[in-house]
Amino acid sequence: MGAGTFLGAMAMPSALGSLLQSPGAASAADIPWYHRVKRVGQTNFNEKDPLNGSVEDWANYWASAKVEAVAMSVSGAVAFYPTDVPFFRRSSFLNGRDLFGECVKAAKARRIRVYGRMSPDILFTQHC
Repeated sequence: MGAGTFLGAMAMPSALGSLLQSPGAASAADIPWYHRVKRVGQTNFNEKDPLNGSVEDWANYWASAKVEAVAMSVSGAVAFYPTDVPFFRRSSFLNGRDLFGECVKAAKARRIRVYGRMSPDILFTQHC
């Protein structure tokens, strides 16, 4: 095979690929955010965090770490938001707060995505 034939053969897959690519191929904006993120943080609340935890401090830390998304405790043995789900008790330290909701709002203000981290395997068994 001569050099011209070899170079022509090498160019063929590239040219074929561009011909086969649909005109409406996905742009970066069309790719879901969870496929684009490069840095993710995680916060695991404990039951007393609603008492003294500073949402602004957490959100500022996430922003300083340059995370694009953060996983936050939605549930474990207790809920960190108001819930009326039977046998799923709220943290006794919420005192009317929606800690998860407050964190979502603070993260959104900093353009950080949030997803809830659940632990369905952990169950508060006092009422079961």
